Amino acid sequence: MSLEIGLQLFSVKDEISTDYFRTLEEISAIGYKNVELIATNMKNLSRFSDTVSAKTLRNKLEELNMTAIGAHDGGGAPGTSLLDNDWDHIIKYNYEIGCQWIAIPSAFMLSREEALKTAEQLNHIGKQMNENGIKLYLHNHHFEFRKINEQETLYDVLLENTDPDHVFFELDVLWAHRAGVDPIGLMERLGARCDVIHQKELYPFVPEEGFEPPKFELPDIYKPYFLDSESLPDIAPLDLDRLYQKVNELGFVKYTIVENEYAESNKIASVAKDLEILKKKIILNTQSV
Repeated sequence: MSLEIGLQLFSVKDEISTDYFRTLEEISAIGYKNVELIATNMKNLSRFSDTVSAKTLRNKLEELNMTAIGAHDGGGAPGTSLLDNDWDHIIKYNYEIGCQWIAIPSAFMLSREEALKTAEQLNHIGKQMNENGIKLYLHNHHFEFRKINEQETLYDVLLENTDPDHVFFELDVLWAHRAGVDPIGLMERLGARCDVIHQKELYPFVPEEGFEPPKFELPDIYKPYFLDSESLPDIAPLDLDRLYQKVNELGFVKYTIVENEYAESNKIASVAKDLEILKKKIILNTQSV
């Protein structure tokens, strides 16, 4: 199975929120053929579906020979239920565009009880989505790997209490690595439930340096979840050659998606560099297996 590259549009959130179609044209021009959509205009916090119809967006993507392979949508703030989202609308809009999946960007939890409740909600949403021809994924950060006892993390509870036919996992390899978890071991454990991975920006962190989380001031409501650097283990740089060699050996990962969150003056140039590096990593490690 050939591994395809995509771009999560949060990487260019300011650009896409200012001029959606022009940004898509620029992304296409630098070589991205697959994109993962975002739901929210970050300039005014409106939903793109309120101003850009599914048909119009699909036509534009077809014009550019691009595919919306999936979307990030349906998250919520801490203390809210994932079921509070208008899933009928979210599913219909993204299905009409042609998305294969919807990934919930994050689900906030601190205890085993909250993780069990989240798993129950994911099962409900995943079943609804499956019945409408689209797949549900959960995207991780690092707080899902918080230990709740000597044997379990929050992520363990989610994995063990969600329906493998209805709930899949979009593994962000660098967030997992930042939590002290081996993403390769986790991919092996997830198996075909993890056929999509997220790759945090690669430049300038390859090959000498490891990933550091984006620097921004979190609203107070999120601070208990996003652990500061003193609460996280010391880590060595993620070995991307080892990672992509294993991805190719395993064979079930279909997409690796660039998510570039750093503040840079030219984000189009930055994600272009990510694409260049990632292509080299994939080609090199495909040839080595």
